[in-house]
Amino acid sequence: MAYDPHRTQPRHYDISDRDLAAQFSALLKTELKELLLEVIFFGSSTKGPETEIFPHDIDVLIIIDDRIRSITSEAIEAYRVITKSCAERITNRLHINTLRLSNFIEYVLNGDPIATNILRDGIPLIAQGTIEALQQLQHRGEIKPSEEVIWTYFNKAPQTLINSRILILQATIDLYWAIIEMSHAILQKMGETPHTPEQAIHLINEKLVRHNRIESRAATILRELYDTEKKISAREIKTITGTQYQALHHRAKHYIDTLNTISAEIRFTR
Repeated sequence: MAYDPHRTQPRHYDISDRDLAAQFSALLKTELKELLLEVIFFGSSTKGPETEIFPHDIDVLIIIDDRIRSITSEAIEAYRVITKSCAERITNRLHINTLRLSNFIEYVLNGDPIATNILRDGIPLIAQGTIEALQQLQHRGEIKPSEEVIWTYFNKAPQTLINSRILILQATIDLYWAIIEMSHAILQKMGETPHTPEQAIHLINEKLVRHNRIESRAATILRELYDTEKKISAREIKTITGTQYQALHHRAKHYIDTLNTISAEIRFTR
């Protein structure tokens, strides 16, 4: 059953995203033919109109038919090339996930949370009846999570929590590199090439702060993020709170904006 753009759909679906996903699905079907079994549109796009400042990804699950033919490494490589080509012809916002039919059914019957969410919120764009049948089973409450899956997610949760803390630390290090890269750019435009971050800090003070081209606060921000990065790398800082990160992000942005403002006044020097 193919997607019909004129068929009545629940109002809460993002129609523009759904239509892009449908165009991609139709194009992919012409290329893959019987190998392509099902395509499901799912994710945040199915839950409401787009309100983000930046467009979100369009999540699509492709289910490949592995019931009759074995899928070789050559077929997988060809599939990747075709899928990438089709996606590029529609939009760069497509986030494509691929599963073999046997794997998808296994995840569903074991009550895997991700597969469960896809069934609950997903819209079949190309379907041969498998997805609808599984959605009916889910609707009737006949798909239950296995004990193994439950314990898998029990065990994953603490590590995922730790990962979230690590990601904030990494994001803080990224702020440091953002201002270091900006410092290098402005100094190189002035004919100076710092060989270390310490030298970049020194040159920013010597060439810009001392000559009143930027406020001393900017150099303080550079030093603060330099010290913070060193302490994170040495594991002296093990946690950054959301509030602390927001404050550091605000200061890093101020620094970059300040150097951007004066960059037009600086002539390129070799």
